[in-house]
Amino acid sequence: MEVVVRIQLVPTGEVINVSIISGSGNESLDRSVLAAVNRAQPLPVPTDIRIFEQQFRSFIMPFRPE
Repeated sequence: MEVVVRIQLVPTGEVINVSIISGSGNESLDRSVLAAVNRAQPLPVPTDIRIFEQQFRSFIMPFRPE
């Protein structure tokens, strides 16, 4: 099982949007991943704004339960 999400951040690491790109087929797991991303904020981000804009403003992350 895997959930793939797109996470969008502001330079402070605050999550402004998290959306499912590819769901796991398990609605409970999908909701858990969304909630976990929101609870984890602010996310650590680089202080160099150029790196932030290139790699952290919006990125895709897979989640796999172990």
